[in-house]
Amino acid sequence: MAGQVAGTTDTFRMGTGGGLREDLEDKIWDLFADETWAMSNLPRVPATGTNHEWETDVLVAATNIPQIEGDDVSYSTITAPTRQGNYCQIWQKTFLVSGTLEAVKKAGRAREAARQTVKQMREMKNDINLSVVLH
Repeated sequence: MAGQVAGTTDTFRMGTGGGLREDLEDKIWDLFADETWAMSNLPRVPATGTNHEWETDVLVAATNIPQIEGDDVSYSTITAPTRQGNYCQIWQKTFLVSGTLEAVKKAGRAREAARQTVKQMREMKNDINLSVVLH
C-alpha cells in the first residue's frame, strides 16, 4: 500500500482547529434506561396516608388425605391475614436552566428545560426502581 505523500495536509491533522466544520447531529440520543422493571410491572394503587398498608394471606400446603366414610371430622386452625405496610417516600429532582440557555439556538432540542424535565423524570424512575429492588 502506498503511503501518503510527504507534506500532505489532511483532515486528521487539520481537525476542527483548521476550519473544518463540525458534523453534529441535531438530536440528543437517550443513553439511559427508559423503562425499569419494577416501575413497569408492579401494580400501582393509590396511597391515602403516609403509611400505606395491606394484608397478605397464604394457603396451607396441599395434601392427599382422603376422608374415610363415617370418620369424625377434624377442624383446621384458621390463620389470620398478615398486615404489611410501607411508608411513602418523597422523590425529588431539581435543575436550573438559565434564560440565556433557553434563548440561544441549541443542537438536538428546542428547549433545554423541556429536555431536562424528561431526563430528570427518567432518572427518578431509575432511582425508584433501585429503591424497590434493594428493599
